[in-house]
Amino acid sequence: MNIVYMIATAKTAFLTVLTLLSLCHHAFAQKEATATSSGMGQSEAVALPANYKLSVTDMVSIDVYEEPELKVSQRIPANGKIRIPLLGEISLEGLTIREAEYKIQNAFIDARLLRNPQVYVTVSDYVAREYSVFGQLGSQGQVPFPLEKDSIDIVEAVSRAGGFTGIARGSEVKVTRKKPDGTQEFFIVDVEAMIEDQDEDNSRDEYLIYPGDIIFVPQRLF
Repeated sequence: MNIVYMIATAKTAFLTVLTLLSLCHHAFAQKEATATSSGMGQSEAVALPANYKLSVTDMVSIDVYEEPELKVSQRIPANGKIRIPLLGEISLEGLTIREAEYKIQNAFIDARLLRNPQVYVTVSDYVAREYSVFGQLGSQGQVPFPLEKDSIDIVEAVSRAGGFTGIARGSEVKVTRKKPDGTQEFFIVDVEAMIEDQDEDNSRDEYLIYPGDIIFVPQRLF
């Protein structure tokens, strides 16, 4: 009797454990479904200017209306190309969001895959573009680039960094830039003269600052 009783008890306990596991799994599934339907845990689109240009490492989502199997969520790789179902790789780097949508739409049409596709491109994550400033400026370190621009003139760059200090030698501002081959180049700019020159025909556009540039302002010699 004891052996039969022990077997029966063990069987009951085993069934109880299976029931509990089933209930837990069901509860977890319901929680996941609720999170998905309410948007929890999903990346939200970042509000960006209309002329923001996509760049490497941006996290983009591509949706085609009523074509869920064509949805893509990828980070733009070093070659600037996103792999899209049925189309293969398409370069999006340097395009605005609207330009990227048009390019993908036309690719579907040209390939005779979709007659009138409605493509939506959103960005959920991006790496801030910055330039660095050191020396006699109001701030030190990294200064963010405006999202809508790929370059700014050096006077604006100095202004965004807080302007010159009282002992800055603004006539000999050094800009260092890393070239694509890994080497560095630098040039000296008389920013003081550019600021004083109110002529609209000045050459400020010849001295543009790009993401990754380093600006150093030395101290004035007394």
